[in-house]
Amino acid sequence: MSLNKNNTDLAPKPAIGVILAGGLSRRMGGQDKSLLPLGGVALINHAINRAQGQVEKLIISAPQKSGLDEFGLDVVEDSIPGFAGPLAGVLSALEWTEKNYPAAKWLATFAVDAPFMPTDMVEKFITVAGEDNYVMARSMGRDHPVFALWPITAKEELRLAIKNDGLSRVGQWFENHKTVKIDFAPTIESNNSKIDPFFNVNTAADATVAEKIVGNIFK
Repeated sequence: MSLNKNNTDLAPKPAIGVILAGGLSRRMGGQDKSLLPLGGVALINHAINRAQGQVEKLIISAPQKSGLDEFGLDVVEDSIPGFAGPLAGVLSALEWTEKNYPAAKWLATFAVDAPFMPTDMVEKFITVAGEDNYVMARSMGRDHPVFALWPITAKEELRLAIKNDGLSRVGQWFENHKTVKIDFAPTIESNNSKIDPFFNVNTAADATVAEKIVGNIFK
């Protein structure tokens, strides 16, 4: 049975999901890379398409609302002003979830700039999460802390860490908390080359590579 908004009597699907789209895109010249075209659609469309089926409800986190409203998802602004970093986006998503889906146990986080992310990530996370562990993705020898599973109960501790300690990077949080890491295998393209499923588009050069990967996958 699916989780209905503000109804704690129904058995919930375990996770709400948030696409973290609050980066300043400095390495992309300051343009909003969420809207960068890739394979004929905006980069954020790829994230939505791969994340939406994994969670009960998918939202977008941004420091302040922008053109992201056009994608048909709730856009949640940071509750801490001043571009406080990706952890502020996680905090706002946790607060939104507690208010709107109080029966939800988990928040799954996704990066907006990773168009090839696994579509079974949340399912694998939940199988190892236990009662309140954090779970993080790992691939090809690297951790990917933005792709993670958070217990909703982390909200108060996280708010204090951001406001009192100035914590901003997601990786910093996981360094200080028990975290289970799940390895994801590389994706095999049609030309038999391997790509990191968490390949992210940070620069114009990355965008060129991603466009080629899209061409190989869909040709």
